Amino acid sequence: FSIENTNLAIPIEHVREVIEDYEVTPVFNVPKLLRGLINLRGNVIACLDISNEIGLRQRSLSAKTKYLIIRYSNSTIALCADAVDGMKYFYVNKIQESDSVLDEKQQKFAAGIYEDLEKTLLILSIAEIIETEQLLEYTELAKPLQ
Repeated sequence: FSIENTNLAIPIEHVREVIEDYEVTPVFNVPKLLRGLINLRGNVIACLDISNEIGLRQRSLSAKTKYLIIRYSNSTIALCADAVDGMKYFYVNKIQESDSVLDEKQQKFAAGIYEDLEKTLLILSIAEIIETEQLLEYTELAKPLQ
């Protein structure tokens, strides 16, 4: 998938579906990363926009915005994207460390870089996105009571 001119990838086992033309209900006094909430067939999920975290300007959401519904551990999120290109097979031995190519801010959610003849892809770490310090207090609030 892509955000502006940045090509990104997520391991397919985390992607449940891709949706578009959904209303995102804003939530106030939260980090820029958390754009709001989406009601997906009766389930309210957090909508995240990683644009700022990978060095891009925050984007406006529109009917054309795509949302990757991602499941990791016990969490489900919607990740904003401009375009979804589909699935691609990667050769694991071609995944490179990102620290030599990206600055510190861009490395935050990076699991690696993948280059092929068509384009360079930033492979995202879903764990790092969901467990980021910016969202930690909201994750703690969402845990079930014992």
